[in-house]
Parts: sequence; structure tokens; C-alpha cells
Amino acid sequence: MDPEGILAGGGAFSFLSPSNQSLFLLGASGTIPVIQYHRVWTLISASFLHGGIMHIAFNMMALYQLGPFVLREFGFHRFINLYIITGACGFAASVLFGVPFTIGASASICGLIGSIIYYGKSRGGSYGEAIYKQAMGWVVGLIFFGIIFPGINNWAHGGGILSGILLAFLMGFNDNKQEKCLEQAFGLCLHPAYSGNFNLGDYFFFAEWQRYRDLVTGMNPKASCGILYPPLRGIVQLSNSDA
Repeated sequence: MDPEGILAGGGAFSFLSPSNQSLFLLGASGTIPVIQYHRVWTLISASFLHGGIMHIAFNMMALYQLGPFVLREFGFHRFINLYIITGACGFAASVLFGVPFTIGASASICGLIGSIIYYGKSRGGSYGEAIYKQAMGWVVGLIFFGIIFPGINNWAHGGGILSGILLAFLMGFNDNKQEKCLEQAFGLCLHPAYSGNFNLGDYFFFAEWQRYRDLVTGMNPKASCGILYPPLRGIVQLSNSDA
């Protein structure tokens, strides 16, 4: 945690904010973790990290509104696939376009929006058209939000939406295609990362902190996996890109 965050000029948005060092160790993504330190797994873990109380509150309100619809129309396993894979695609787009340090669930949430866009267009009729228009309203709001507020990871949003449309096209939804065994198996494989991410984050945090501590104290100067961690000063000085 960063106990001085509330006094650093960020106001409510900095309240109970983790330090960037903590976010790096827990699995923040971006060009610094993925390219410089080869932490490819952060493409998944970053979706479960947030920069403060307000950040997680906004994303969870969006998930509360969108999640039940996607769960009902696509089914449990396809929902898990959509959430995890589109989040990873959003952060992969962030890395591709040079975002250095980024976290947040909104890449995955945008993936859900993309799946709803596909659902509305594919289903058709007055109901499908109404769903499509509501989903496009979310997209317009995201664009406006991304232009007005600094530090928003628009690449993650765009990557999430596009991958959500594509993945929904490939998997289908309950009205036109039953879940396949492969989708169910893949969803079950990804489910621990979704529901048990707290334990996964604990594991990575303590493993990475052990390596970092060993380097600082000189106990293990080579470090496992060949990863050399500086005191993360460059990361600490960066502002988070919130997804």
C-alpha cells in the first residue's frame, strides 16, 4: 500500500492506492514488465489489479451491469473465456502500442461489451437492435472518457472490444450455438485464474518479492529466471495507465 497516496495530490482517486512497486510484483502489465522483464503472464494478471478504491469501484459497477447479461446469453464457460482472453488481448495491444505500465479490469469489461455488440447484431430484430444500441452507447462513453481523462489506457479498451467481437463470433451464444466441449474445457482451465486470482496473486507476489529481496540483500545475485530487478525507481516514477 502507499500510505502517502491520499496526501500526494490525487485526492480520493489516490486513497488506498498500492505503490507501483507492489503492482509490479503482483502482476501489472505493459512494455516494462512484458518486454524488459519477460513477465508474459502479466497479460492475464493485470486484469485483476487496480490503482485505488475509485478505480476498482468504477470497473466493478460496470461488471455488475454487463456481467449478468453476458453470463445469461453466452453461458458460464464462454463468459470465463471472454473475460480472461479479451483482457489478455487488451493488454497485448497495450504492449504492442508501447504502454509502459498498466493495470485494471476494463480491458476484460470492454471484451464483454464487444461480445454484446456481436450478440445484438447477430441476433437481429427489435430486441437485438436495442441491445446493439445500448452496447454502442457504452463504446461512445468509453471514447469520451478516454479523451477527457488522462492516464486512460485506450489501447486496452480497443483491444478488448475488438477481441470480444471476434471471440463471440468464434464461440457463438446460447441462442444459436451450444457450448462445445473444447469451450467448456478451456473455461474450466481458466476458471482458477478468475475465481482464485487472490491465491494466484499471493503466489506470484511472494515468489517475486523473494527474488527482489535476495537481489537487494546480495543473497542471490544471479536470481532465478535471469531476471534482474532494480529498485523499480523507473516504474515508481511512472503514472499508471488505468484500463
